[in-house]
Amino acid sequence: MYRNKRLCLFAVALLALVAADSAFAQSVYDEPESPLHALARGIGLSADPGKPEEFVRESRPAAPTEPIPVFAPTNEPTSQVRSPDSLKTMDADLDAVVKAHERVRASAGVIDGPPLAASTKATAKKPKAKKPKEANSASN
Repeated sequence: MYRNKRLCLFAVALLALVAADSAFAQSVYDEPESPLHALARGIGLSADPGKPEEFVRESRPAAPTEPIPVFAPTNEPTSQVRSPDSLKTMDADLDAVVKAHERVRASAGVIDGPPLAASTKATAKKPKAKKPKEANSASN
């Protein structure tokens, strides 16, 4: 029992020492330090980060920012699903713009390879399936 008393007194004295240290200590940012951080710093498990540079302090806002809510509703896109007819109309409009740009490039004498409309049509075509070669039975 006597041993437990000494252990308790030692623990109380250690906590009082850490509490006194944290009562006089201010953090780097001139805010009071938490008791847990003071205890960790007193034992040697924590370190102070040091004062930030002047350009860092100048770039930070003067007032604290508002917290961002965790479960905020998302902003859904306002566009609607397009019908097949409207997609075909939009595709025709884009093809008209491509042809107009090709005419402008051709009149300016700019040649960057095949025209864009021709290259997209060529890639859109399906390749023809090759017929399998018949085995030549006469050579056996």
